Amino acid sequence: MRVYEVQEMPTPNFGEQFRFMADGPVIARQVRPDGSREYLLHDSPAADVALTATLRHKLEKAGLSAEGVSVTFDRSFLTPQHKLIEIKGIKHKGSLCPVVVQGSPEAVQFAWLVGVGELTGSGFGALKA
Repeated sequence: MRVYEVQEMPTPNFGEQFRFMADGPVIARQVRPDGSREYLLHDSPAADVALTATLRHKLEKAGLSAEGVSVTFDRSFLTPQHKLIEIKGIKHKGSLCPVVVQGSPEAVQFAWLVGVGELTGSGFGALKA
């Protein structure tokens, strides 16, 4: 395969709320009292809290406002799935379920660009419009 040309596309304007399809499993985790981490799936309200906290942290690290930002799994989706993926001997459990991102248009665009949840650098939490 050869690449002959690369073109940068403008980021779409999604507005202040957008429902994204997951293009890869979305990983949400919380810390247990013993320090270990628990995987949270699409049907857990705690997953929304974890996803929101993760996106807010990423926004703040990027120097953007995290005020009013939230991420929730779309629980009206009829066919959510769980997926177990192993990377370097570690198994990660994620949800294949759409997410709804709310916040400033800049924050919603940021979520589309970087993904939601944890381990986005390994391909988890990628979003498609």
